[in-house]
Amino acid sequence: MLNKLPQLKVVSLNIQPQHAAILEGDKEIFLTDQQTLKESFNQIPLFIRPQGFFQTNPTVAAGLYATAQNWIANLPIKTLWDLFCGVGGFGLHCANALQQANPTKKIELIGIEISASAIAAATLSARQLGLENVRFQSLDATHFALEQHQTPELVIVNPPRRGIGSKLAQFLNQLAPDFILYSSCNAETMGKDLGDLTHYQLEKIQLFDMFPHSYHYEVLCLLKKK
Repeated sequence: MLNKLPQLKVVSLNIQPQHAAILEGDKEIFLTDQQTLKESFNQIPLFIRPQGFFQTNPTVAAGLYATAQNWIANLPIKTLWDLFCGVGGFGLHCANALQQANPTKKIELIGIEISASAIAAATLSARQLGLENVRFQSLDATHFALEQHQTPELVIVNPPRRGIGSKLAQFLNQLAPDFILYSSCNAETMGKDLGDLTHYQLEKIQLFDMFPHSYHYEVLCLLKKK
């Protein structure tokens, strides 16, 4: 296959031995020396790896990330969490924008994602951007948040279709960051979560046609503490 398709940059085999509705197994075998694909979104390098989540429409994703960083760039934010961070698209865009807007300010970012592959890609991006106070960890986002005792000024959440859930929403009410940036691919679960985030008011909201000619979409909203 590699001989017949020399244009392929990364090829891997995934071993999923279970007879179950699980997309991928833990074992990944690379057939090429290169293991990542580099994409650039608004001058932010992001890396695609097997088993890592990545937006499938790069043009609309670039607009989504650019909107997020434009919304928060001039807000009084020094510390931020990026929960369900994937390869770090939202967190890296926001941290970079805040750092450029405030060159003397020490911007701190913590990114949390269950996929170790995605965390490896996000760490590589942060290194290439030269962002020093950035830490990405492969952990369950909800468990991480519930165990913390410090409050960031901004919490970014980009959960799967099930949303963040009432437990995490109620915790964010108690944690009380100044701002929450919520990106969702399911407005129904996002609506339930916003109903649970009773200490916050909706400041901005925008829909992105991430999947044209389908009923799927992405929604971004900015919440401010009341």
